[in-house]
Amino acid sequence: MNASLSGYVANSTVVNITGSSSIAITLLTFTDSVPPIFTSNVTLYQSGTQYQKNRAYGFQTNVTDDISVNTTLFESNFDGALYNSTAICSGTLNSLCTINFTDIPAGSYQYRWIANDTIGAYNTTGIISYTVSKADTNITLLLNGTRGNVAYQKGDVANVTASLNTTFNITIFANYTTVGQTIANGTSPQTNLTNTSQLSGPYTIKANWSGDANYSSDEESWILTVQLLQQEEAYTTR
Repeated sequence: MNASLSGYVANSTVVNITGSSSIAITLLTFTDSVPPIFTSNVTLYQSGTQYQKNRAYGFQTNVTDDISVNTTLFESNFDGALYNSTAICSGTLNSLCTINFTDIPAGSYQYRWIANDTIGAYNTTGIISYTVSKADTNITLLLNGTRGNVAYQKGDVANVTASLNTTFNITIFANYTTVGQTIANGTSPQTNLTNTSQLSGPYTIKANWSGDANYSSDEESWILTVQLLQQEEAYTTR
């Protein structure tokens, strides 16, 4: 006799022992038709958060099962290729599972949770998208301490200083003699001192950081104008 009762199959067998008596043996075998269920998906930093060097990223889910959660895996491509990592879980019928990653580069990724129970039934969350955006960078370009256009008298020393909110290389360009002339380059901050005695007219000063895989690019520019001395102006107008 076979009967299905709440997920169990009951098998009854009559065994003739002496010909006059018998023993009924019932074997119960569980047939699990309900896989683990994911009831939450939580991230320490939401998708789209900006990159930060050595930041720890946490992922968490709740898995429930009517028998017992066995193993919960986290499949992701944070390192480029898809791979599975075993999550740390507490509880069996209602299992809280977490996993952490450090220094995920800026980029677009995917992940999913996979869980099975002790009977072998398994389930997944399906693919979940996750993005780490590039970190913003900010350049500050100063002409003798002023963040803006500055006029100098001929012969003044133009102090051009550029800084970046990270410790990367920064380049300062000017068109004193040629377009795009580099007047300073190196780790932020950078400074250039130029005597304006041989200059005349407006010049474009630009500071630039080209960015990289994890940090966005930025630039800032101002107009540096060198004016004639008053006596020179008077002489040239005669």
